[in-house]
Amino acid sequence: MSPNLYPSQELYPLPEEEPKQGTELERESKVETEAGQEADLKRKAEQPATHETDYGRATAPVPVLHTSEPQQLGDVKTQELMQIETILSEHIDTLYQSLPEAQRPLFKEKGEEAAQKIDSILRGAKIKARQIVSIIISWLSIIPGINKFFIEQQAEIKTNKLLALHDKQRRV
Repeated sequence: MSPNLYPSQELYPLPEEEPKQGTELERESKVETEAGQEADLKRKAEQPATHETDYGRATAPVPVLHTSEPQQLGDVKTQELMQIETILSEHIDTLYQSLPEAQRPLFKEKGEEAAQKIDSILRGAKIKARQIVSIIISWLSIIPGINKFFIEQQAEIKTNKLLALHDKQRRV
């Protein structure tokens, strides 16, 4: 019986190297991992996004879906949002002029928020007109001394116009 337990070492001797110092080894492994990560990122950027199934096979590219929030860059507004704001501001100019100077910026800001909420509702799969009416009523309620029946009437009219605009855009 041979004292060597692994006879394959005799057939395939390992090359003799000097052991590397810890810092050199760390530097080389760090460089290798960084280069590998950069190559992976480049490969992923060049390939279209795919969806992998449980079986590991790639299927068709995954389309980018739009979120329910409007995509805005700073003060840039989408065309739909501008149309919503136009509908909301119809027949409100005299009420806006009657507001005190201190309340005008608040009314305008709340109107823009209402338009964004309505836009997100209209982009959704299921549109609830009652939500749109309640958003408009809460926005118009900021105006002091206004008749609540007038507010409800204006909210209904504006909701009908917004729904008609939405139907028109879907058909195009």
